[in-house]
Amino acid sequence: MATPSNILRAVLSSAIILTGCQSVPHMQATSDPIETLDGISNPEDMAILAQTPYLLVSSYDKQSGALYAVDRSTTRIYPGFPAANTTFNAAGSDYACPGKPNEFLPLGLHVEALSGNAKRIFVANTGEPNRIEVIDLEPGSATGPKYIWRDCLETPAGFTINGLVRLSDGSFVVTSTLDQKGDALARLIRGAPVGQIAIWKPGTGWRVAETPGISGPNGIIAARRANEVVISGFGDRTLYLYDIVQEAVVDTLILEFRPDNLRQRDDSSIIVAGFDLPNDAPDDCLFNPQCNLPSFIATVEVADGKFAPASASSRAISFDGATVATEDNGRTWLGSFRGNAIAVLTPQTPEQAGTTRD
Repeated sequence: MATPSNILRAVLSSAIILTGCQSVPHMQATSDPIETLDGISNPEDMAILAQTPYLLVSSYDKQSGALYAVDRSTTRIYPGFPAANTTFNAAGSDYACPGKPNEFLPLGLHVEALSGNAKRIFVANTGEPNRIEVIDLEPGSATGPKYIWRDCLETPAGFTINGLVRLSDGSFVVTSTLDQKGDALARLIRGAPVGQIAIWKPGTGWRVAETPGISGPNGIIAARRANEVVISGFGDRTLYLYDIVQEAVVDTLILEFRPDNLRQRDDSSIIVAGFDLPNDAPDDCLFNPQCNLPSFIATVEVADGKFAPASASSRAISFDGATVATEDNGRTWLGSFRGNAIAVLTPQTPEQAGTTRD
């Protein structure tokens, strides 16, 4: 989560039964081992890069925004785009890109596999101007992966990008947690409608879509059915199943926390991370380190056009301001939009273990 711009506890609850307009059951505490990895400022989004040793991290640092790669075995941190191991190679733009970025301030990540173990990374760049950066990543270097900037797609005027997903037909769906009205942050905190969704399609370009009642569209991920995506409503603590053709909400799931980024697990369920903040909190509380932002994870599943029973548990984590959770061989990696630590949670029971995809 990012807008303009520590307590050790993990929780295990019973299986989630989701029907109609639903909510996640109350979470109860347990104690799983947690460690922190310091050294990356504001690790707002992260993705496991399958068939490589790396965890990709977007550092939402207004002074030195960057992508980093963390070796998941050794926890060594490799600096990356745009300062290290980077080349710029735009051989013709698919999106009328004006050139390489003048400013890089990354938030959401979307990863696709290329040949071999290479990846194509689509990055929500909130620098000026806001746009999607297209970057190829090649693993297999003693100094960390290599980054090749390829292209960009500028977002609509006045749109502040946060999350993004690229669909199988080449379309993009992107979120903006806020909008251009002056009280946007106050509406976000109290859970009132705020924010935007935009959709880009090859041949037709951008359109700003209807967002009926959503407060703070944030994380986004493709659902199983074509034309459907899952969107985090950060302001109103709700997950939305959204039809991008009808521009309509199909189903909702109410959470006990403010959801942020979404990642898909190997079993096709979705792990969502976020934190809580009272609706009557001061507007500046998000950016005030004196305000405690307790963190949570939920695992949910979408089937047949609705939120369905999930195979994993809900947990509350003692980590400040979590914005993403991603899994790898039994460990859960958590990032935050503030601070300089990544949390690594190791479950005590085998059924809690999972793996997330690119």
